[in-house]
Amino acid sequence: MIKKEKNLQGRNTPLVPWFANTAGRGATFSSAQANVTPDQTKAFLLTPKKTYGIQTFDMLAMLAANSDDATFLKQTTDAVDAVARAVGRDVAFKIWRNFGGARGRIAVGGVAGAVLTLENPGDIVNFEFGMRLRQSTTDGTSGALGAGNQTIVGLNRRAGTITLSAGTNFLAQDYLFMDGDFGLGCNGVAGWIPTTAPTVGGGDSFLGVDRAADSRLYGQYLDAATLNLSTEEAIGQMDVQISREGGKVSHVFINPIDFGDFRNQLSSQAIYDKAASADRANVSFTVLKYAGVKGDISIVSDADCPQKQLLVSQLDTWVLKSVGEVPHISNANGDSWVQMSAEDSAELRQAAYFEVGCYAPAYNGRVQLA
Repeated sequence: MIKKEKNLQGRNTPLVPWFANTAGRGATFSSAQANVTPDQTKAFLLTPKKTYGIQTFDMLAMLAANSDDATFLKQTTDAVDAVARAVGRDVAFKIWRNFGGARGRIAVGGVAGAVLTLENPGDIVNFEFGMRLRQSTTDGTSGALGAGNQTIVGLNRRAGTITLSAGTNFLAQDYLFMDGDFGLGCNGVAGWIPTTAPTVGGGDSFLGVDRAADSRLYGQYLDAATLNLSTEEAIGQMDVQISREGGKVSHVFINPIDFGDFRNQLSSQAIYDKAASADRANVSFTVLKYAGVKGDISIVSDADCPQKQLLVSQLDTWVLKSVGEVPHISNANGDSWVQMSAEDSAELRQAAYFEVGCYAPAYNGRVQLA
């Protein structure tokens, strides 16, 4: 549903958010002129982040299939779709996180040999069979990787557990990363809307901007768990906060499990509707309707939204900027298939170069549910 713009260029593309009205105002012309201050414009510098998907085909199998056009077409179509799903899922996951790239965290007491129990069971959607995992004591925004490097050989998605080829070096409360991802994610929702407010003089630098100057640069946060608020109460309170700042909440994004709980809370009061994709007329989403301060709000279920977290959002303030399509087939040599030099096979390569931007963080808020 996020707006897409294929205009990410060079190493740094500036994104200028709404930040401050001019201070050059007064009841008299002379006071207005005297109150003029330097331009308060801030520019976040977006740098393309990368993700790749690769599928290898045996040349003999390709040539044999080529004698049957239908078989060859099915093989290549399946390969393209499989890689596109892998890259697309990675982008969808990263849109919600910070640049650290952590896919989950091991629970307290969550290591039993080679079996890991996730602190947040809903994060199991971020892992795949055969994925190679690394671990760290930090979330990837600082620190370094540990010594572990193991392959996932089993997933219990009901229980939120992962079985590794070996559990060596993996400890309770470690953060988990796909091999190669540490510190290389995009600046998603968790980066743009931090749970801890930057402090003046604290050295904040987010995409080149010290956001401590004004909370309009880092948005809203509500700890509904500590305040013992229900989901409905939390949405209502955040809607009021954003409306006070001048925003108009259009959507709330919520994990499917929390969506189900919220639907049960509303019971017979639940009203269903459809919400459309920003750029695909044939794609729509089933939503719940909620009466907000400035109009109806669509409650949207999103499996990539972390469990027990909400994004209360004026959706048109968000953008996915990219270089080309997300994803696209890499064919710089003019061919979609790259023949390998050291083996009798060919590679299909897909890539995505992208970053997430928010033009008005103040019109968005994160909520931590109980």
